[in-house]
Amino acid sequence: MLSKTNQNIFTVSRLNAEVRLLLENEMGIVWLVGEISNFSAPVSGHWYLTLKDSRAQVKCAMFRGNNRRVTFKPANGNQVLVKARLSLYEP
Repeated sequence: MLSKTNQNIFTVSRLNAEVRLLLENEMGIVWLVGEISNFSAPVSGHWYLTLKDSRAQVKCAMFRGNNRRVTFKPANGNQVLVKARLSLYEP
């Protein structure tokens, strides 16, 4: 059983919520450079992709209202500089 007095014990849900708040409130908007991989453009109009460099990767979503302003067709292998609002999806 978990002790209510130990503030350093997190459930997975609580950890995700705390990380989401930190990303959104402390990091805000960042410029991110990386290579596109795993690009997909389903019929919903949203774009899903991974941005990666030689040591790490991050999964990204770009919703159709924003991707309409992009002036090129993204493709795997493209090196891009993106302005991103950081968040963490909580199901």
